[in-house]
Amino acid sequence: MTAPTLADPRPPRCGEHRRYTPRCGPCGVFSRWWQRHRYRLQQAGRWQPAQPVDPVAEHIATLHAAGMSHIQIGDAAGVRTETIARIARRQRQSGTVAAVTADAILGVQLPDRLRRTGWVPAEPTRRRCVALARDAWSQDDIADGVGVPRGTVQNWVGPARLICAANAAAVAVFYEQTAGKTGPSPQAAAIARVAGSMPRYAWRDDAEIEDPDVDPREPVPASIARRKLRALAAMGWPPANVAAEYSDLDAGSLTWLMHHPDPSKVRIPRWAHNAIGHAFTAFGDVEGPDRDLAAAAREQGWQTATAWDGRNVEDPQDRGRAVVADPNQPIPEWSENGIQLALSGHVGREDLNEVEAAFVVLALRRRGMDDHEIARHLRWPGKEPHSALRRFMAADRRPVLPAVLAARAGLVDLRRPPRSNRRGRIPGATNLANRPAPGQAPGQGQAPGQNSEGNTPVCVEWADSGT
Repeated sequence: MTAPTLADPRPPRCGEHRRYTPRCGPCGVFSRWWQRHRYRLQQAGRWQPAQPVDPVAEHIATLHAAGMSHIQIGDAAGVRTETIARIARRQRQSGTVAAVTADAILGVQLPDRLRRTGWVPAEPTRRRCVALARDAWSQDDIADGVGVPRGTVQNWVGPARLICAANAAAVAVFYEQTAGKTGPSPQAAAIARVAGSMPRYAWRDDAEIEDPDVDPREPVPASIARRKLRALAAMGWPPANVAAEYSDLDAGSLTWLMHHPDPSKVRIPRWAHNAIGHAFTAFGDVEGPDRDLAAAAREQGWQTATAWDGRNVEDPQDRGRAVVADPNQPIPEWSENGIQLALSGHVGREDLNEVEAAFVVLALRRRGMDDHEIARHLRWPGKEPHSALRRFMAADRRPVLPAVLAARAGLVDLRRPPRSNRRGRIPGATNLANRPAPGQAPGQGQAPGQNSEGNTPVCVEWADSGT
C-alpha cells in the first residue's frame, strides 16, 4: 500500500459506474485513494466511517440558497449530483453519510458571486432595479451595464420569482458602481417616483435589501430618528436641508418629529428611518449652514454626533458620551478651522497638533475609512504612513479627546441642569419651536409648536398614537 502523504487530494468518482468495477481506471484510482485516506485517518485516531446527515444537508442548503446549484456543489466536492440531491432531501434510511463524502461536501466554499450557476429569489434584484430607476437609470441603461437584453430586465422588475445568481450579482455590482451618481434618464426617475418606488436611501444596507422579510413601509419606533435629527440640528443642519437632500422626506414632518416630547409614541416608516440615518452619517461630522439653530440646539442640551463617537447611536439605552475632562489637566489648544480643513483634505498631518490629528482620525474612522485611506487623506509622514498612524493612535485617546473637544467647543452641555428644571429646558435657552422665521421679529407669528398657518404640523403618513 502506498504511504499516505499530506498532499493527497481526492480524485473524482467514476462517471460510468456507481460502484467499484474491476479493470476500470477511474474506479481503481478512487479506490486506491480511499484506502490511503482511511489508513491515514486510522493512524491518526480520527477514523469515522459515517457522520450524521443533518449538518451536511444544512451546508448544502446554505450553498444552494446563496446561488450554487447541486451540479456546481457536486463538481466542487467531487461527488455525484444524485448524491448531493439525496443528501439535501435527507433520503438516507440510516441517517448518516460516509465520512469521506461529508468531509468533501463540508469543504466546499462559496465561489465568487459572478461564478455561481444556481437560482436565487428575484426580490433583491427587483429592489435594486427600481432604486436605480429613482436615480435616473432606465431599464436600457441597466441592461447595458449588466450585459443582458432589455426584456430580461423587464422580467426582473415584473413577474420573475427566481433569477440566475450570476445575473443577480451583476446587478448588485452595477448598483454599487452607480452609488452617488445620477443616470442619463430623468424620465425614468419621474416615472419611478410617481409609481412610489423606493429610492436607494430607503434601505439601510445591502443586507436589508437582500432580506425578503424587510418591508420598507413597515412602521418602526421614531426615538432613534428623533435623536439623529436633534444631532443634525446641533451641528447646524435644519430639517429643510435634510429634506432637500432626501426628497421623499417632508421638512414639516421632520420638524414636528424633532420637537415631539415623547417619540416612543410615534412610529414612522422604515424607509424614513433609514433616510434620516443616512443623513446623520453623511452630515453628522460637518458644520451646517444654520449657526443660530446649532447654538439654540446646544443650549437645549441636544447632543451632537461628537457625543456618539465610539458609542451605539442605534441603542435606545445608550445616552451618548458626556465625559468631563480632569480640570487639573491642561487642555491643549486646538482650531476648529484646522479640523474642518483636515476633514476636507486641504491640510495634512504636519499642519495639525496632536489633539486635532486624533480627533480627525476618529472622525474619518467613523465615516468608514480605514487607516490606509486616512494616512493618504492626511498625508501622514513616514515610510509606512498607516503604521505610523496606528502607533500614534495606540494611546487611549478615543474616550477622552472627543469629549475634550466637545467641552471646549460647547458641543456638549457638561453642566448639570438646575434641580427644578431637569425635566424641562435650561432657563434662558432658546425654544427651537418658537424661533422666529427669517425677517420676523421675536414673539411675532406662530405660537410654540405651530406652523406659519397657526396649525400643528401633521406628519404625513406617520402614525402618532399619542401626544
